[in-house]
Amino acid sequence: MRLRTTSIAGITAVVIAMLAAAAPALAGRDQVSIIQADRETFQQGPGPSASAFNEFSALGVDIVKAQVMWRDVAPAGRPADPSSPAAYDWSRFDMFVRNARRRGLRPYLSLGGRAPDWASKSTCRGARPGTCRPSNTLFRQFALAAGRHYTGGELHVDMWSLWNEPNLAFWLNPQRSRRGVPLAPSIYRRLYAAGRKGLSQSGHGGDRILLGELAPLGSRQRGIGAKLAPLAFIREMACVKRNFRPLSRRQRRARRCSRAKLRTNGFAIHPYTARLTPSRGNKGPRARARPDDATLRYLGRLRRTLDKVRKRLGTRKLGIWITEFGFQSKPPDEFSSSLATVARYLDESEYIAYTSARVKSIDQYTLFDDPVGTTPSVFRNFEGFQLGLRFATSGPFVPDFGGRKPKVYDAYRMPVFAKIKKRNARGRVEVFAGVRAKRLASSFVTIDTALPGQPFRRLRTVRLNRRGYFRKSFRLSGATQRTFRVTSTETGQVRLKRAVRR
Repeated sequence: MRLRTTSIAGITAVVIAMLAAAAPALAGRDQVSIIQADRETFQQGPGPSASAFNEFSALGVDIVKAQVMWRDVAPAGRPADPSSPAAYDWSRFDMFVRNARRRGLRPYLSLGGRAPDWASKSTCRGARPGTCRPSNTLFRQFALAAGRHYTGGELHVDMWSLWNEPNLAFWLNPQRSRRGVPLAPSIYRRLYAAGRKGLSQSGHGGDRILLGELAPLGSRQRGIGAKLAPLAFIREMACVKRNFRPLSRRQRRARRCSRAKLRTNGFAIHPYTARLTPSRGNKGPRARARPDDATLRYLGRLRRTLDKVRKRLGTRKLGIWITEFGFQSKPPDEFSSSLATVARYLDESEYIAYTSARVKSIDQYTLFDDPVGTTPSVFRNFEGFQLGLRFATSGPFVPDFGGRKPKVYDAYRMPVFAKIKKRNARGRVEVFAGVRAKRLASSFVTIDTALPGQPFRRLRTVRLNRRGYFRKSFRLSGATQRTFRVTSTETGQVRLKRAVRR
């Protein structure tokens, strides 16, 4: 969150016969907020873009992400000099970067995802255009052009990632050989190294350039287009087995293993907790997943895997960046969770990210829902993303066109989570909250509590840390029956929570 610069306050007097415990270690004290809303920020023109960025600024967002589809900015035919910025149409992204910079927000460009036809092959069966073995050389030149263009002044960019969800056939092919041997990890390793080199050659070598952008879930299938689970994808990039021992020479040859050093300073993950497909519904932030998946609950698995392969990839210990995340809501998605449930999921997700070691960000994808379809197939109608903080501006199943989603919007503005610690002393409750808002003079929240049928009484007034969060523990009688009320002195927003056992 883009908030105040104050530190956690000291312990003050407490009431109603409780003893305040020491605050837990703040694993995410520097956690920042990212938001991505491509439709509003650059696809619909200047008016919607300015409006979206104004809202992001008011919400205290730190970073705004955009997917720069290579084929969308490239000419139809191969240019004489693919490394020249003049060869590409940057106009929509110029608007994006300027709108971010003028409001004090950090623009973040994710390059690639789909190559132009002249930079990719057409030999991958069933592959979408631009996803079959993109040229490493031409991608390096594209990244070089992007880096040259976005250098200095209002157009300066210093945060990047290279490609999107390379463990999905929707974005990169082939995922596997006809015999089921993983191929995409080595293809992506070379692509990343090439793009990283292009950005470095344009003077952006010291920027934040994230590796990964992986989808969280794999598939049990082994066909050419079967998705690779993220932890297996990382091991394959490093050319190691499940036990982290090197692959044999024959196995490396079959995979065309790359030894390219991956000079990177962060790893990006999209830790959704369920497949975003019609009729699947949501799973909560603590949903279980298979061993090689990397959903929100299992960020520790991801961290340990990255640490074990870092020498083979040529990386250091990496921070983990959540760069795409959210939950489908009903309305409008008839197969998903209620608005109240999604609000609870967002609250706990923010807490999990904040308390997970080396996690650097939390992401909201998107601002507005995708419109629901009107085809005869109810399943196809919900193929879009209904993850937004606002309802779609058109389509069926929308109670308030473009309006804020009740409870969901509030949970994003001020996430609050309270839990009863199972392994600690009886009655010990941890309360966590964050406030997203513009920088204001004060930076405090008040915490009150009440038993059923009794008035609220003040526990503490807490100063937020420099990113707008706090995390405090209290020892209270009747903890399972209590309601906690957290009030922002900046925005006046109030959230009520019951503690859950975790």
